[in-house]
Amino acid sequence: MIKLKDIKKAFNFLVNKYKMKIIRCDYYKEAFGDIVIDYQNEDITLRVVRDRLQISVEIKIDNGWYDYI
Repeated sequence: MIKLKDIKKAFNFLVNKYKMKIIRCDYYKEAFGDIVIDYQNEDITLRVVRDRLQISVEIKIDNGWYDYI
């Protein structure tokens, strides 16, 4: 199973290369261990989601979230 630390490590390039900050990091043990991590810089907000062992990336555009799996 992919753990929180594995996801953060895989997406660490967002912090290092694109100067993004983690503004949300939630782990939901009661919901199959789902994970939500939001990364943000001055230009964009990205959300990495692990939902029932599937990883997806969402992009926030004009107050709406759009999925990119």
